[in-house]
Amino acid sequence: MLLNFQRQFARPVLVGKKRQTIRAAGKRVHVPKVGDLAHCYTGLRTRSTVRLGSWPIHSVQVLRMSISAAGLADVVLGDSPLSGAQLGQLAQCDGFADARAMSLWFAENHEPGDFYGWVICWDWCPVPDVVLPFERNGGKSAEVQP
Repeated sequence: MLLNFQRQFARPVLVGKKRQTIRAAGKRVHVPKVGDLAHCYTGLRTRSTVRLGSWPIHSVQVLRMSISAAGLADVVLGDSPLSGAQLGQLAQCDGFADARAMSLWFAENHEPGDFYGWVICWDWCPVPDVVLPFERNGGKSAEVQP
């Protein structure tokens, strides 16, 4: 499974702090499965593509929630509704500071309404240190210079 990550999530994926991702089911033909490889990248389809690593998926859970400008509601992971503390834990595992930060991100990046997707978790192991293109020159350059 090919996974592209925004800049804010690239370093946490690379160093193993972020070992899961939430993905909308959408029009995907391929449903993630335990045992598949999570091929993680940042900057896909650009000149600054960087492979963060490939790790085996060890868990896939269905995630349902309602997205609105006011935040996330009715969050259900598998068959279990999540409490405020559990939503906070899910948010931190997904690379957010807290549930509020995750709610804001979803409100900005997804249409309001019902969200259906997966929480995909992988077994991480260290990879050689990589300097991401947007981290060069103190993070001032977004592109790799030819």
